Amino acid sequence: MACGDVIIGEKGHVESSIKGRNIIIAGSINGSLISTEKLHIQSTGKFSGSAQINSIVIDEGGSYQGESKMNKAEEAKEPESLNEA
Repeated sequence: MACGDVIIGEKGHVESSIKGRNIIIAGSINGSLISTEKLHIQSTGKFSGSAQINSIVIDEGGSYQGESKMNKAEEAKEPESLNEA
């Protein structure tokens, strides 16, 4: 179970899998992610990959390229492993 929030700052760049409660992207992520609550891509943020999320917010100027799976309420409690996302 994800225990905390993940914040990628404006100058941050991640090429990996990420798991967290709320994920906020102001920099860039290339990989897969699981968010048990909300994915927020800010105006400077870029995401490329696959995501398993409950909700998503993309600010004007933010970029999302890839595929997503929206969790149902019961799935939010126990998300799939990153290898399956």
